[in-house]
Amino acid sequence: MMKKLTLFFLLIGGMYACGPKSNSDQSNATTETPAGKVTSLSASDFKDKTDQNKGIILDVRTPQEVSQGKIEGAEALDFYRSDFLDKALELPKDEEIYIYCSAGVRSAQAAEMLVQNGYTKVYQLEGGLGPWVNQGYPLSKD
Repeated sequence: MMKKLTLFFLLIGGMYACGPKSNSDQSNATTETPAGKVTSLSASDFKDKTDQNKGIILDVRTPQEVSQGKIEGAEALDFYRSDFLDKALELPKDEEIYIYCSAGVRSAQAAEMLVQNGYTKVYQLEGGLGPWVNQGYPLSKD
């Protein structure tokens, strides 16, 4: 029994030690895919970049979520639409594309899809709209 208990704790400790490391000081992270890079931006960096650049802001939430408010100037394209990828690939490849959703999961997936299809300037809002709203940044209901 003691050997099993010791083995159990060693396995748990090993899994914990080998797990992903959290780096709260790092505001931007780049995820490499075979085709290129997706850059995750903190809410403040996402706002700074979208304020300075003329890129495309893409909201990949559902219409119900978008109706609650979106980042000013964002184009809505529901990630769950059957033709999502076809519509997303209509975006110009030479423009910077800033993607966000509610929690960052759909935007990360959408960003990877774009990069895998030849887009090279793809940024996603890390953590979704939560950090954006927590920073006090505005949402519009247009």
